[in-house]
Amino acid sequence: DQQEPPPEAVDDIEEIEFVEEVSGLDTWDDQGRARDERTVNVLTARTARHGALLFILDHRTWKTFTDEPFHDFLGFDNGQLKIGLTARYGILDGLDVGLQRINGTADTFKIDTYDLDLRYQPLKQATHHLDLALRAGMTWFSVRDNEDDQGFFGQLLINRTFGRRVRTGTGLLYHSDSYNENKDPRFHDEHSMAVPLTFDLRFTPGFSWHTEMVVHVDGFEERYPVLSTSLRGTTNKHTFAFVVSNTQYFGATGIDTNTFRGRDDLILGFTITREFRFRRPAQ
Repeated sequence: DQQEPPPEAVDDIEEIEFVEEVSGLDTWDDQGRARDERTVNVLTARTARHGALLFILDHRTWKTFTDEPFHDFLGFDNGQLKIGLTARYGILDGLDVGLQRINGTADTFKIDTYDLDLRYQPLKQATHHLDLALRAGMTWFSVRDNEDDQGFFGQLLINRTFGRRVRTGTGLLYHSDSYNENKDPRFHDEHSMAVPLTFDLRFTPGFSWHTEMVVHVDGFEERYPVLSTSLRGTTNKHTFAFVVSNTQYFGATGIDTNTFRGRDDLILGFTITREFRFRRPAQ
């Protein structure tokens, strides 16, 4: 007969505080590594982990890196740098909140943008064959020495992982008052809508390639679709991505307007992510 454990042994048993769902379909949710927050500029459909805080630093140059590359250090010391600071927190499993600040760069109008949003993931690939998220938020345009402005945005984000190493994505991006180098939201009150196409390839658990194209479909637009690519290294707490793109923009507004830059006017940048976990993952 099976014997009951002595009372002192029961007291030594560690109580499991929570169980976190871990998908075995792919390597993009490896518990031992920081979670990818986006492809390059477009967010993925997977929210931040429950109880995890992501801190993201974005940096983009203005000058084309092939124009006097040694004089301007590939554009990194030319000025008009676009810098973004972002924090995302996983409120629940499948729900996170984000706050992003991006500096203004143009000499004609200096506008800092602040985005506050919620991202909700109702569908997960482990049970619904794809990841799907809805993202909605508000943008505050902080204008130096002038009147501020506001706008709102909504996004549909869809991803599907194949063969444990490949992830593709699409969706729909909308902003009520888009903004870029040639559009001041205070004087050109026009929306923009675009469709993103993303592709991610993980060579090893710690090294991956990411590329995306964002094609404008309605509202204010520039001439060329937004094209971006990056190589990314991932550790247990950090990601570092080296970026090549034809736009400085990486927030909710800007990438959905297309860009005035063609294939010969590319810029460089990087993205650094630090993940802080306040909940211990299940073993």
